Amino acid sequence: MKIVVDDDTKIILRMVHAALTDRYEDRFTILVFHDPREALREICTKGANILISDIEMPLVMGTELAYIARRIHHSRIKIILMSGRIFPDGIDAPHDVFMAKPFKTEKLYEAVERLIAEQV
Repeated sequence: MKIVVDDDTKIILRMVHAALTDRYEDRFTILVFHDPREALREICTKGANILISDIEMPLVMGTELAYIARRIHHSRIKIILMSGRIFPDGIDAPHDVFMAKPFKTEKLYEAVERLIAEQV
């Protein structure tokens, strides 16, 4: 199984990668991308089980990444979108979980565990 993480903020990327590696290294391949175009290329060519993406990024927005990932992999890919902003009208993009930044590591684990269970 594979988790793809995409965020334009390097410190967030490192934190998410460290948390996922601590918990899931023996069960998942965890790939991190600072450029959403590279994450998209990975998902399009090699697939992923879970995408964790920031919403607001330069070059390609996380919402656009979510739409493309779902279009390619239908509902098979599970998506966690993250943002430091509040979206009172909701998020107009396919996703399974929204996480406000900053977040507690335990909340990330809970979200990933739920999405893993849904894929089994």
